[in-house]
Amino acid sequence: MERLYIGFNMFYEIYRNGKRTIYAPSKELKDLQRNILGFIRTKYKVKFSIKETAKVHCSQKWVLKLDIRKFYESFTKEQIKGIIAEIHKNVDFPQAYAPGALYTVMTADDKLPTGASTSAYLANLAFEKTGIDKKLKAFAKENNLKYSRYMDDMFFSGDKKSDLKKAEKLAIKLLRENGFNINHEKTQYTSDNKRQEILGLVVNNKEDCRISGDKKHDYRAMFFNYLKAVYLEERLGINSLFKKRVGLKEVMGHLAYIKSTDEKFYETMKKFIKSKIRKFAIYNNDEIKKLKKVMK
Repeated sequence: MERLYIGFNMFYEIYRNGKRTIYAPSKELKDLQRNILGFIRTKYKVKFSIKETAKVHCSQKWVLKLDIRKFYESFTKEQIKGIIAEIHKNVDFPQAYAPGALYTVMTADDKLPTGASTSAYLANLAFEKTGIDKKLKAFAKENNLKYSRYMDDMFFSGDKKSDLKKAEKLAIKLLRENGFNINHEKTQYTSDNKRQEILGLVVNNKEDCRISGDKKHDYRAMFFNYLKAVYLEERLGINSLFKKRVGLKEVMGHLAYIKSTDEKFYETMKKFIKSKIRKFAIYNNDEIKKLKKVMK
């Protein structure tokens, strides 16, 4: 992996994930970014809710998904410096955290790096400054449509595909005026006679959005294989076959996602996992103790 040094003796590991460039900060830089984010959160309550983004579009005849191309990379140096200056003015940072220092720690090559914990907050705050969301919400309200956004994913829904076409045209215009572009390959129109999925949640149901059946099956298989691997490693001393198994951190991350999006399925998964822990009798394993504590 290529290493890019950005000052303060900190560095990123840069690698590609498909067409995306990922910047993985060093432990020291990651800790510093998390510390800065803690201060930012004292004044800026930015919420990233997958469920709230999706549930807006429950039981709609048509759903339109738009993807903003290279979202983090599209913010200019001036936009980033402007939002950092505003944050610095409103947040009670330690004296060492001058605007210039914050900029150096939270950027790479004058861009918001994918992989930095601060990037999502800065990007969302900077995007809100453009007024795009406000204008699209107003358009949606005037045309009996629904609109929501989760970072670089934009969603519209309504009764007529023709109205969504107008919304798409306006979104493209507003984005271009502000230095953003749509990834047209990911533009998707879905009618209610097919599965309408937003951020992994199915929104066809009138009552609420749910994790899809396919993904529920995948989660069950993942959790079962994880617990079986722990059992084999502990009881039989078999390690080499499971070097690539899912880890505890990833399992807890998936459980946190399930809990925040589909409470009913989360309760089902808790029972499922606890039943398999009893089946494999791995109560005293350190990983399992941590997992059980999370599920209380």
